[in-house]
Amino acid sequence: MFKREVTPVKAKPRMYLRVAKRKRTAHQLAEAFCFATRVFDDINPTTREWHEIRDRMVRTADGCFYLIEGPGINPGDREVVTPYSLNAVFAWLRDCPEQIERTVVVGG
Repeated sequence: MFKREVTPVKAKPRMYLRVAKRKRTAHQLAEAFCFATRVFDDINPTTREWHEIRDRMVRTADGCFYLIEGPGINPGDREVVTPYSLNAVFAWLRDCPEQIERTVVVGG
């Protein structure tokens, strides 16, 4: 008898439909609690003008942290929202602490 050669059958990859999480916008985080603001100056390389940039660290009611990076120095730049873990928040606070203005909560 002849030996029959069998080619292995390649399994087709399964297609899963994942629902992509929508990134939050700075407008959606307007009600979030801002507990720290970083202020620094940056220069526009084309116009040689100095601009003040403000980044805010906020906490939402569900316990998530987000960094809202202020609009850049170029015209038409938008705020950028980046989710942060608790460890990343502490690292952000330790990085250049002289630039951070902490928010003071008054009342009760």
